[in-house]
Amino acid sequence: MVRYFLARLVLFVLAVVVLGLLGAGLVLALFGGLLISVLLSYLLLGRLREPATAAVAQRMQARQERRAMHADEDELVEDAQADALRDGERHG
Repeated sequence: MVRYFLARLVLFVLAVVVLGLLGAGLVLALFGGLLISVLLSYLLLGRLREPATAAVAQRMQARQERRAMHADEDELVEDAQADALRDGERHG
């Protein structure tokens, strides 16, 4: 994943530098570099992109599973508190 990010960063910097050397202004070089680097990364970095995408998907799934586990715990605590309140109202 880091290799993919670094490769995209290198493409962006190279595109900005080339556009700057060709006489583009700073803003035009930045936006042009962004557009060029996106297109080049799509065309050139497919082999690096697939593992990076898989790693991101695994992280998202793990996060969802952790949240689901905590949601169940929260539900149990809330149910116990609600039961305690009901029991307190019946006895009091």
